[in-house]
Amino acid sequence: SLTDEELFFLASILVDSMPERSLELIRSFASLNSANPYHLALLAKIFQATGNYEDAYAAVSLALELLPGESGLEKIAGEISQKRGDLFAAVEHLKRAGNGGSIIDNSIEYADLTLRSEPEKSLAVYNSILSTEPDDFELTLKSANLALRLKRYGKSSSLFESARKLDPIDPRPLIGLASLSENLGDLHKALEYLDLGLGIWPGQIDLIISKSELLERLFGPQSAKNYLEDQSQKFEGLRPEIQSKLASMIYKFDGLNKSLAYLESLPDNEAETFPLLLIKSKYLLLSGDYKRAKEIAESVFSSNPNESKVNALLGEICRFQGDLDQAVGYFLRAITFEPSDDQLFLSLFDIYNDRRDFQSAKETLEKGMFANPFSVLLANRLARFFIQH
Repeated sequence: SLTDEELFFLASILVDSMPERSLELIRSFASLNSANPYHLALLAKIFQATGNYEDAYAAVSLALELLPGESGLEKIAGEISQKRGDLFAAVEHLKRAGNGGSIIDNSIEYADLTLRSEPEKSLAVYNSILSTEPDDFELTLKSANLALRLKRYGKSSSLFESARKLDPIDPRPLIGLASLSENLGDLHKALEYLDLGLGIWPGQIDLIISKSELLERLFGPQSAKNYLEDQSQKFEGLRPEIQSKLASMIYKFDGLNKSLAYLESLPDNEAETFPLLLIKSKYLLLSGDYKRAKEIAESVFSSNPNESKVNALLGEICRFQGDLDQAVGYFLRAITFEPSDDQLFLSLFDIYNDRRDFQSAKETLEKGMFANPFSVLLANRLARFFIQH
């Protein structure tokens, strides 16, 4: 018995928690043919919430035709553009969003996007905001990591230390300080920071993995393996992630067959976990067992469809099997979920390049460079492409 206006209101409330129900409520009076910009905006949010980013962008674009420059719509369009992996469009929409809503929030969001093309400008924006919001832990940490990437080591160190004071129980500042020490060549200092973190958070997986990599560099692979095996016994809940790292180390130093033998030797209740299934599928692919690799990857995909690594692995499997159209689809999905992984852009480029679709190949690398401005691999590949053509 509700009117269309009341149904619209109810659907707006439900869009985040129950997007399918929200769509059902407005289906009789709202569609992509609607002339009501608010109906289109709600459709965009519903499609965004369900992962249908193409229809979401179509809906918000139609809404913007009816209400050009409306800041809320521009912001929605920017969010959806990010999800589609179109960071160029995301920046432009956010520029047009202007100062609708919080000026600080918009400044941070704009800086988050422009850091891919103008990282120095983004760092200046972050620092400007921190001068008025010095207790913002996440922004302090973000600025510290960006300063580290820009090799502004003094600034990075100061910001990481500030982040430690703001939140003494978060391990990320110590991981950042360890990375900073590695960049400066002081591996023993880096190890000190990691040990300090592990003294406070002994079961923190990022700290454990970082320490294993540092031990490998300092004392060799056997030291790292011994450490990981010891940690897997101590922390049962972390065992799959640690065993996955062990499998990759065995592959690196002892070869593919021994790594697969290690994975096959694990008890079924452990070997059926996500990280171990993923790495097992990857190594089966390398061994030439495409059938088993695909079966395992598809089983992981069924429960983790929005996981970038699973989509990328299925893309590789399809590529090996010659199904290039499906491979492209999987890689595009993987990039949507993890645009900061430069290897995904390189893999997609290789497919386009092999098909002699040179325009798409070039655009893929350019988008990759925009998303990963610090990537030497992408810059090198794009330079070689220009020389070749």
